[in-house]
Amino acid sequence: MAVIVPGVPEADNQTVLDVRRVGSHVMCRLGVLRASDLQGALVSVFKIGYVSSFLHRDNWMKPVWGLINQHDRQTVEVNLFSDAPKESIRHGYQSHESDRFFDTSKMTNAAIADLIRDREIKVLIDLNGYSNMSRLPLFRLRPAPVIIGWFNMYATTGMDAFDYLIGDRYVIPEVEERFYSERLYEWMEVI
Repeated sequence: MAVIVPGVPEADNQTVLDVRRVGSHVMCRLGVLRASDLQGALVSVFKIGYVSSFLHRDNWMKPVWGLINQHDRQTVEVNLFSDAPKESIRHGYQSHESDRFFDTSKMTNAAIADLIRDREIKVLIDLNGYSNMSRLPLFRLRPAPVIIGWFNMYATTGMDAFDYLIGDRYVIPEVEERFYSERLYEWMEVI
């Protein structure tokens, strides 16, 4: 966002300053993204992918839809990799014409990894955790430069495939960080 914001016509100088302050704080402090992670990402639209077996579960996905629906579709292309067809999502998701939806229910992990690479996803977020363990091997295939665990992850994955785990100091107290194989990314720091 720090790279893209100066080119947004509606962004005034204060907006550019605010976005870059947050971005530089996060990138420098946490090393969230390295230039090599985003090679070729400096295009007009940033591609993010979400992997879930539960997009069709109305109550389960309420917090996730709250985030996904807020993406600025002028700068972010949302890619949903779902183990259920799009038609099964009845509540919560606000479909956008630029979103890309892929029914992966009949696909192997290797085929999904190829699809993610073909889509040139730069950040891939797992919404399953250990709730669907059959999809965890997908992330060992490194289909995206940055892989993040977020929803349904109640402890470390224990896998070196995940670069980051999103949480906060209430969910993951500092004294427990040594028990995580991922680098911890405090979501609230960027809001």
